[in-house]
Amino acid sequence: VWSNGQILYFENLETETISSVVVASECSGVHSTMIFISAYISFILFRFNFFDKIHLSLLALGILMAYFANLLRMFIIVLVGHYFGLDALSWTHTNIGWIIFLIWIYIFWTIIDLVMPQSSLNSDSN
Repeated sequence: VWSNGQILYFENLETETISSVVVASECSGVHSTMIFISAYISFILFRFNFFDKIHLSLLALGILMAYFANLLRMFIIVLVGHYFGLDALSWTHTNIGWIIFLIWIYIFWTIIDLVMPQSSLNSDSN
């Protein structure tokens, strides 16, 4: 794989040709990161009404996880295109993003469940 600006070139083993994909600004993962940040801030404000160092550290961890999840998504898309061709790449591009998003969100909220005090997570917020 090699790149020229926003274009990634890779060998398509199915057709034995060189194929390419354009990495557009929409591929940056900004949308999923913004959804995560919104959900996390809403959760913290609803449960605690303030941010402390732990909350900010977990927010930074979540953003870092979002970044690496997006890198993994792009890697998988190109890898599938390399081995299985452009039709498989297209299907993967359509579907892998939400699958990886759900997995990393699950992992993150599991970490939240381990780190945050259970008494504050289960308290009645009336």
